[in-house]
Amino acid sequence: RLTPDHQWGIIEMGANKPGDINELCEIANPDAGIITNCGRAHLEGFGSPEGVVQTKTELYAFLAHKKGTVLYHAEDDLIKQQVDRFPDLQTYSYGTGEKCYCRGEMIEANPFVHLLLYYDTNPTHIRSQLTGTYNFSNIMAAACTGKMMKIDVNNIREAIEQYVPSNNRSQLTHTKMNTLVVDCYNANPTSMKAAIESFLSLPSERKKILILGDMLELGPYSDAEHKAVIDSLKDKAGIEVWLVGENFSRHAGQCRAFKTAEELVDYLKKHPLSEATILLKGSRGIMLEKALEYL
Repeated sequence: RLTPDHQWGIIEMGANKPGDINELCEIANPDAGIITNCGRAHLEGFGSPEGVVQTKTELYAFLAHKKGTVLYHAEDDLIKQQVDRFPDLQTYSYGTGEKCYCRGEMIEANPFVHLLLYYDTNPTHIRSQLTGTYNFSNIMAAACTGKMMKIDVNNIREAIEQYVPSNNRSQLTHTKMNTLVVDCYNANPTSMKAAIESFLSLPSERKKILILGDMLELGPYSDAEHKAVIDSLKDKAGIEVWLVGENFSRHAGQCRAFKTAEELVDYLKKHPLSEATILLKGSRGIMLEKALEYL
């Protein structure tokens, strides 16, 4: 609970329909804010990708009205375009460009993100415990926030390096049988694409298996988005694709498919996997975590 003794409070806002962010801003009354991305999520509630942008930028509109502060990813063209719509904002950018207020450089993600942070004239190595190249911008958002708050760079580095993901978000797990990348807390077409691309780039001598669960709450976009994911994998050699959920199953083609996580578990009990590197990615409602103890 926040008290008058606190200098800063960090509050996460979620939305699945227009007006949600404005309502939360009225409650929280933020002085600064970050929109990490405008992905194709909750399209059923937002109505369209444009509805996602309109709703999320309610934060910018609220902050502009009070001449507040926005931190933003300079290499995200959509985000940058939206920031430019509100000239009354005070802005702090993060990214890889020389002009960024907080600049970083990706070293590798093998499997954990290792980057250089240029907080001042001397670069600082940050070796995180987060998998996936897509987490580079998330780490930079945190570093930029710390810099804006005038937190010492060593404290920023320590906080990031000590953070261990939980709740099935970007977790790397080694079991007796396999290596798992567990990212099944949520999923939408944008995060699904990022997770798959990052996973496929990982060096591994073991066979790679994608276990992908449905992306929920996509409304009329659902069929096209699930089919697009499957189509994007057709020319990927040397991987197996397993699909879980009603939506993916309709377009499975030659892929192994299961209507539910329970069906997947039943199959794994009879046909256990071993010596594989496996990505589990899907919406929370598909409950892919039920399969973890059998992998």
